[in-house]
Amino acid sequence: MATLQVLVVAGGGGGGTNDMGGGGGAGGLVYHSALIAADGSVISVTIGGGGAGAEGANIQGVNGSDSVFGTITAIGGGGGAKGSAVGSNGGSGGGGGGDSSTTKAGGTKTQGDSGGGTGFGNNGGNGHANATSGLRAGGGGGGAGAVGANAAAGAGGNGGAGKDYSAIFGTGYGASGWFAGGGGGNDGAATGGQGGGGNVGVAGVANTGGGGGANKGGGSGIVLVKCNGVVTAFTSSGNYTVPTESTMFFFFSEAWKKHDKIWKPKLILPNNLGFSF
Repeated sequence: MATLQVLVVAGGGGGGTNDMGGGGGAGGLVYHSALIAADGSVISVTIGGGGAGAEGANIQGVNGSDSVFGTITAIGGGGGAKGSAVGSNGGSGGGGGGDSSTTKAGGTKTQGDSGGGTGFGNNGGNGHANATSGLRAGGGGGGAGAVGANAAAGAGGNGGAGKDYSAIFGTGYGASGWFAGGGGGNDGAATGGQGGGGNVGVAGVANTGGGGGANKGGGSGIVLVKCNGVVTAFTSSGNYTVPTESTMFFFFSEAWKKHDKIWKPKLILPNNLGFSF
């Protein structure tokens, strides 16, 4: 049997459109620290794409797609709201839209634990309501590590921060080891959350699950598997074959044979007992 460390990140949601759309929610994130799998078994891997950004007039951002590793499922991020609409629910929720009179809520996070792993996601931030059109703004998309920020007058909410797995998988994956940051909401200069979330008008970073900034698409997901110190990264769907012990067994078997005289135990008895070895 092998012990795997597994990170599964879904595609981020797309940002909502116009000058008061919400940021896209980050893709849901699931981490399993000790998944037991049979040597040589094959595990199916699906990588979720990022949701499309709403670049047309008054359109909701599209939710990201799920990523799957065996029985572990990370849920796609929620799309950011169009103006005068609530953010979409998703792995992390999309930001709410700006409105003339009523605060529009960010989407609710739907990611929970899955397949024995611990799931992470947060709600999107609320949009800002104001009678003056130029002061309406969209909330930030939720990230795996923090909620999206609420919008203020004329200032979109920042995307929620993602989570850092650089200590486990290194800095060569995601955004320097960070994943699943939320996208920034419009209006103003809102920023995406650390972990691939897009700033306003900037797409989420590919293979991070980052939510798209308002008007732009979310980043695609990723699956990372670590076994015996070796990391395997999936940025497209495929299959993971669990390593076997055969190589290590062969190495030690050969070493034992070569050093037989050193390692072979011997039993020494007095000669007058009539035994010889």
